[in-house]
Amino acid sequence: MKKAQGKKSIVDTLSDEQKAPLLYGNQDWHSHGLPKKGLDPIEMHDGPLGLRYVKEENVSDLSAKVASTCFPAPCLLACSFDVDLENRIGQMMALETRAQKTDVLLAPGINIKRNPLCGRNFEYFSEDPLLAGEMGASFINGLQKNGIGASLKHYAVNSQETNRMIVDAIVDERALQEIYLKGFGIAVKKAQPWTVMCAYNLVNGVYCSDSDYLLNTVLRKQFGFKGAVISDWGATNDPILSHNHGLDLEMPCWRDHHQEILDALKDGRLDHQAFDDSTKRMVTLLEKANAPKKPKGFTYGMSHNLAREAITKSAVLLKNEGSILPLENYRSVCVIGAFAKSPRFQGNGSSQVTPVQLTNFVDHINSRRKPGDEVPFAPGYQTNGTSSDSDLSFAAVDLASRSKTVLYFMGLPLENESEGYDRENMELPANQIELLKKIHEVNQNIVVVLSCGSPVELPFLNDIKGLLLVYLTGEAFGEGIDDLLLGKVSPSGKLAETWPLHYYDVPNREFYPGTGRQALYKESIFVGYRFYASADKPVAFPFGYGLSYASFKFNKLVLSRKAVKDAPFTASLLVENLSDKNSELVLELYVHQSRSKTVKPFRELKAFQKVFIKAHGKAKVLFQLDPSIFQHFDIASHQFVTEKGNYRIEIGTSCLDIVSSAAIKVSSDWEAVDQRKVLPDYFFVSGKGFDVPNEEFARLLGHDIPTPKDPKVRPYNLNSTLNDIDQTWIGKLAKKKIVKEMDKYASTPAAKKMFIDGATTSPFRAGQMGHIEPRMINSLLLFANGHFWKGIHAYLSGPKK
Repeated sequence: MKKAQGKKSIVDTLSDEQKAPLLYGNQDWHSHGLPKKGLDPIEMHDGPLGLRYVKEENVSDLSAKVASTCFPAPCLLACSFDVDLENRIGQMMALETRAQKTDVLLAPGINIKRNPLCGRNFEYFSEDPLLAGEMGASFINGLQKNGIGASLKHYAVNSQETNRMIVDAIVDERALQEIYLKGFGIAVKKAQPWTVMCAYNLVNGVYCSDSDYLLNTVLRKQFGFKGAVISDWGATNDPILSHNHGLDLEMPCWRDHHQEILDALKDGRLDHQAFDDSTKRMVTLLEKANAPKKPKGFTYGMSHNLAREAITKSAVLLKNEGSILPLENYRSVCVIGAFAKSPRFQGNGSSQVTPVQLTNFVDHINSRRKPGDEVPFAPGYQTNGTSSDSDLSFAAVDLASRSKTVLYFMGLPLENESEGYDRENMELPANQIELLKKIHEVNQNIVVVLSCGSPVELPFLNDIKGLLLVYLTGEAFGEGIDDLLLGKVSPSGKLAETWPLHYYDVPNREFYPGTGRQALYKESIFVGYRFYASADKPVAFPFGYGLSYASFKFNKLVLSRKAVKDAPFTASLLVENLSDKNSELVLELYVHQSRSKTVKPFRELKAFQKVFIKAHGKAKVLFQLDPSIFQHFDIASHQFVTEKGNYRIEIGTSCLDIVSSAAIKVSSDWEAVDQRKVLPDYFFVSGKGFDVPNEEFARLLGHDIPTPKDPKVRPYNLNSTLNDIDQTWIGKLAKKKIVKEMDKYASTPAAKKMFIDGATTSPFRAGQMGHIEPRMINSLLLFANGHFWKGIHAYLSGPKK
């Protein structure tokens, strides 16, 4: 008996000619669709602070945007340790995105904060992959619950902005698996994003867009990813090779790749099975985007209130000497600092949002006061420089001398933190530091409200009584900070990254962001607190740290098993709120092994929970744990394994403040090999950092460190940059013209710097982002390589599209 034939899928009805356009984008923000099949193209726009909707078809336009809710940046939201909050923000952002007829939001970014100077750290969650992965997964689930696709990015090892399009990250396999890929695995397994965006950079000699290991072996086979892989804008190195190795959609595209793909299929350069697989994934993506969506109400008031709530659940109280906070009211209080009136609420780059309702602190608190009874304010400094203004400074100090308490708003200017370039140092502007010193001479009751996207040095810490870290709050700046200062909400945020005392304490300071086109990840798994705790290195504030207006009592940690091998188990403890204040509390669960034969951090975060406890109330906190929390990645067998031995399960209020712990014996059939002699600098971690001998790093890698080619030496190619050829006559001319052209696009100094750095460090193959004709790029390279007449011919006869 013949089996009944099922209904043909859309893919089965398509010819290769119809499939080909699905593999490359249609200008800046769209894919191609299948209109005859009822599938409209997909429209994509930037996140993650909110929808950055650009009207014009111009990927470099940072100003022409439709207004939307600006939520707190991920650097702040991560401090909430609140996956439910992140899910709700995802849901709300989806409703707003739907209103603008957008199908995919290019967020979240879960790259690891390897170094505090990374210019884009404000867009990322944490130095810890578990926290980054869990927060990312929750955002994705919330977004996709309301019918908007997520794009999980930037896959992978994209932890710097310097030379981000061309740098080769040399990293050992264990660090890859445990640190840089782990968060992506968590997000994929728990949320299945519609898309994953591959990064610009190379990893161990291979561009992410070309990497069969990253896209197929790890992402699809190991993590089980079912969606489509899209390139970051201009990240595709070799379109045909990329499609063979798992890339589904090249973005953006201003020229037709149709015939190029068909020719590659015909001559065998493009594997037909890979082509068909990509087509199926793209059709599935089109079907999801075109599926009917359940009607749901949305108002900006709803989203603004959620943005306000997010600030109160995320801000971190770092110092509260003498319980100077919360304030009873604003009587005898003055506000100093330009950021109180002109908030620093987001970072620079493609994540910039035009907020619907940006509130500043000064106007907000004075809006409920009668004329003549306003809380006094003095700007004190200019936000666009580092030099002190004597008039502004004098007025601020005079005001401080006449007040009981000073609320001093300070932070990093917008141009200090940006996509496209890294920070130069960890210092706050000198004019803000100088003013604080002068204020301290006349008033010691100082509370600092600090706005920035990543850690800064705090030389004034002993001179202030209160420090409220708000990172980048989004649009509800005024209300959220007011709620916290007056104690309407008790702070519950915990640091999602370590705050070092000084930049010279950072473990990779000697080799970040790399030399030329190569970045050596010599610190391996010892990123952030994994280094500081292992080296017993003093820090300003440790990972997971944050104070509350409430006080708590922690009872004994109880494990359901004293010994484990394969079976799951639980850890529980009772927590009591001893105060008169309702408060939330984050509990962090760490694992520590006392005598290990293998290289391991002193302790690692393995779980966390945020609980609400009423005043004088109690809460039993239960962790459901799997034996996989004891695993590490074994390079020899290329798999996760468990080392047997004695461990401790620890509950902390930071990675250094363990409030309760319990011993557990772990069994395993895997036999560990002693690594003390082979990798001494990794086994015995020194506070000096990880500028280890190249020979030892090579042993960790399992091969010699690659010797990079000098990019300034001919021949130049499509992966060369303007900086590479700037010693040639055509390079000097082109660079001068580019810098001049950038003035037309840049509305701020920060935007100008981003555009110039991007234009001079981007490979020529990415010229399509600027809509540059292929003949211009080809002729420029010929000129740079010393072939003047060939360059002339290429320009006159070459393709314009």
